[in-house]
Amino acid sequence: MARREWDDYRRPVTGDMPVSIVIPAGASSYTLNIAAMGNETGANPETASLTIASDPTYIVGAPASATVTLVSNVVITLPTVTVTATDANASRVGLDPGTFTVTRNGSTSGALTVNYSLTGTATNGTDYNALGTALTMPAGAASPLSRSFRNQPASYVSAETVALALSANPAYTVGSANNATVTMAGNSVPSTLGKSSPNMKVTWHSVVGKIYRVASKNSLATRRGWT
Repeated sequence: MARREWDDYRRPVTGDMPVSIVIPAGASSYTLNIAAMGNETGANPETASLTIASDPTYIVGAPASATVTLVSNVVITLPTVTVTATDANASRVGLDPGTFTVTRNGSTSGALTVNYSLTGTATNGTDYNALGTALTMPAGAASPLSRSFRNQPASYVSAETVALALSANPAYTVGSANNATVTMAGNSVPSTLGKSSPNMKVTWHSVVGKIYRVASKNSLATRRGWT
């Protein structure tokens, strides 16, 4: 990042930055000292470059430019963000949600937007309520929660997973705990199978207002034939 004259550096004592210099008679060089100034942005490090301009009174040789790196004495430490599955088991039955917790370590003086991606065998917006790919921690907060609530599918669904992985961003450092997984249980109901001559009997615990589907077939040798 380039520094700006006067705002980021200046000459000691005199302060001004000249656009030309005069090499005294009998001297072969001129030393131009500059002093770095503190800035409110915390940018670190930055550079200041000087390039010799052409003039009829001399020939510009090589090298014709030089660069000074200015390092602030203020060390900027980025916050570190991590994620864990604080409730790694969710269920479609009873709509028990799973929970991801994103935490930042470091300064909480300002708001921080954390980016992430969602993968897994479950589909975002279909198998659970639609979630975006970023969340913002307000100033003063270290741990907002991103919850993924389950939808209630009309058909049978087996167990699926939701995986959240933190994405890189210049505003923070991604910690070692950068991904987590929540497992969503299927919507099957525990049941028992018994004989009730001359038929079979299926028994389960039912809930008032719920609709249950029972599928059966004569042979397990084929995948088709469910009724």
